[in-house]
Amino acid sequence: MRLFLYLMFATVAPIILIGCSSAPIYLKLHPVVASRHSSQHNSLPIKITKLSDQRDYKNSAGAATGAVVHIKNLMPWLNKNLNVLNVWDCRNKVTQKPLTLHVALRKLYIEDSQPDLIAVVALKVSYWRNHRLLARKYYRGQSESINWAGSHHEINSRFNHAILSTLRQMHRDICRFLIN
Repeated sequence: MRLFLYLMFATVAPIILIGCSSAPIYLKLHPVVASRHSSQHNSLPIKITKLSDQRDYKNSAGAATGAVVHIKNLMPWLNKNLNVLNVWDCRNKVTQKPLTLHVALRKLYIEDSQPDLIAVVALKVSYWRNHRLLARKYYRGQSESINWAGSHHEINSRFNHAILSTLRQMHRDICRFLIN
């Protein structure tokens, strides 16, 4: 009986595992916000001069619904989302000279933690003024929600909410550097 169970498990287990694997997901992300200037906003005096991908694992962006996620347009997506910082206003009048930002993508991944999809975007940002380093800060945005269908739209939405969280954190510091 024991041998029968062992042989049955050895035969059935690979079939089950093969049936559970999914084809990789190749995703084109859509920016969370438009990068055009609005006539209602004054442009903040910031410029992103360096943008780099410093992730340890660049081949994939995690896994969702049993499939590896690959992003086709990662750096253009990140660049477009970072450009929104130019059009967000600070509450007080900007009094300082312009900032130069060097931005490094440190982590970007999605994971399927049943029943949720969790996306993380982590950036390392160096703030410069007049060729002098003011600060180096790390930001981590996360987004979590119920995984209803594991669609491309849901995955894109999780990444967009995560980058938006990261941008809000950066915006607070940018305003602090530009006002103080």
